[in-house]
Order: sequence, then structure tokens, then C-alpha cells
Amino acid sequence: MPLGKTCKLCQSEFTVTDDDLAFYKKISPTFAGETFEIPPPTLCPECRLQRRLARRNERALYKDKCSLCGKDIVTTFTKGSAIKSYCNSCWYGDGWDPLAYGVDYDEKRSFFEQFSTVYKTTPQICLQNDNEITSQNCEYCQDLAYGKDCYLTSGSWHVENVMYCHEIYRSKDLIDCDYLTDSQSCYDCINSKNLHNCAFVEDSENCHECYFGYGLMGCSNCIECHALKNKSYYYTRLTQNQMLSSEISSSI
Repeated sequence: MPLGKTCKLCQSEFTVTDDDLAFYKKISPTFAGETFEIPPPTLCPECRLQRRLARRNERALYKDKCSLCGKDIVTTFTKGSAIKSYCNSCWYGDGWDPLAYGVDYDEKRSFFEQFSTVYKTTPQICLQNDNEITSQNCEYCQDLAYGKDCYLTSGSWHVENVMYCHEIYRSKDLIDCDYLTDSQSCYDCINSKNLHNCAFVEDSENCHECYFGYGLMGCSNCIECHALKNKSYYYTRLTQNQMLSSEISSSI
């Protein structure tokens, strides 16, 4: 029978369905013949999602000083936190011994409790990037490698001239984009690949000179279009809740 519950964090009402309960029972582990049933959640789906997404800090940066050399740095750790944050040069350098922070594992204590202690006492790199190693001029990027001239970009690899972006791969000359691959000269495009000179395009592939598009495949010079494939010089507009399309290539 479905359970009506109140989220202990935000106090909103949510329901745990019969399918949910059956799933929790199915994945409950069994050791030595004894099953340890996973209890129903106490947080609503939205709060659970927030916790999953908070596994690491990618976009909130803070000013601080390197705990080893003392120079000013930008880091993902808040100022005054218990974690010692090193600048990239110090963290990759030989001025400290990582093995000095190792501890013996205690089987009588929780693994996660011990892991948390080791994590908090071991110096952490201020930003997860390889600036001055395989990247150049990417000092203020988080989780970035093989980049050049990038700024405030996270989760990206093999990128150049990329700013305010997230999860970018093998691309260059992008601003305000998210989840792009093999793309160039784009602005505010999302979850697409092989775009060139596009803006406000989402869930599209192999497009050139397209603007305000969604679900485009192999299109070029299309504006305000949706779900087109291998089309060129199309313009779509909404009038009285009807979508009117006209091919304008003959007039160009």
C-alpha cells in the first residue's frame, strides 16, 4: 500500500508507491542468509536529487590563501574551512609528502567516518585542473584538463577559448554552453554536438548557422525551428498556436 510521507527536510508531502517499496525490497542486501531491508525514504524526491547533485562543488568559488605557500588563490573550499587547500603549483610539487597523511584502517569504526577524517586532514588542490601542466591560462576553472585560455568553466577537456561553460569536450570559442561536443563558435547551446556558429540551440547535431532551434539534425541556416532533419534556410514562427513553416531558400 502506498505510503504518504512528509519530507523531514523541506516538510513537503510526497508518496512512496508500491513499485518503490517493491524495488527497495528487491535491492535489499542479504548476508549470511539474513536480508537487511532498505527502509523507505524520509526525504522528498526533490531533496534527494539535491543531495545527489551536491556530490562535489563545481561552480562556487572562494578567495583564500594557499595553506602551504600563502599566496592568494581561488578555491572550491570556503574560507576558514577545516580543509587545507593548496595552490596547483604546491599540490603538484614536492614540498609536501602525501604519504605522511596515511592512517591505519580500523575495522571497528565506520569506513565513511574514517574516510571523512582522512579527506579533511589531507591537503586538497584548490581547483581540480592541470593549469601550467597541460593547460594554459585556465587558472579559474574547475575539473578541467588540456585547455587553453578558458575562464570559469567546469567539467571540460580539450577546450580552447571557452567561458562560463559546463561539460564541454573537444570544442572551442564557446560562451554559456552546457554539454557540447566537437563544436565551435556557439553561444548558449545545450546538450548538442557538431555545432558551428549556432546560438540558443538545444538537443541538436551536425548543425551550422542555426539559431533558437531544438531537435535539429544536419540543418543549416535555420531560425526558430523544431525537429527538422537535413533542412536549410528554414524559418518557423508561431501564430495563433499553429506552427507555420516556410522554405525561404528560393528567395536567397
